Amino acid sequence: MTTLSEKVEALKAKMGDSVPSGEGGSGYFNSDTYFFAAIAAIPAVAFLGLYLALQPKKDGGKNYKKIFMWTLIISLILIPLMYFASINGYLPF
Repeated sequence: MTTLSEKVEALKAKMGDSVPSGEGGSGYFNSDTYFFAAIAAIPAVAFLGLYLALQPKKDGGKNYKKIFMWTLIISLILIPLMYFASINGYLPF
C-alpha cells in the first residue's frame, strides 16, 4: 500500500512542468495587475463621479445613501462587463 506522500510525488512527476512554480514573477496575480487595478478603480471612480455630479439636498448636505446605491449598481454592472470583455480579448490587459 502506498502512502499519501508517495501518491503526491507520483502526481507531481506525472504533471511535470504544467504546474507553475511561481518563481520569476510569472504567477497569476502578476500577469493581471492592470486588470485588477481597473476592477478596483470602478467603484472609486463611480463614487467620486456621483459625488461631484449629484445635486445637494435642500438643506445643503449630500444624499450619501443615493450615491452609495448608484455606486453599487454601476459597479455590479461594469465589473462583470469588464471581466467578460477581458476574457473575449476586447481589452488590452
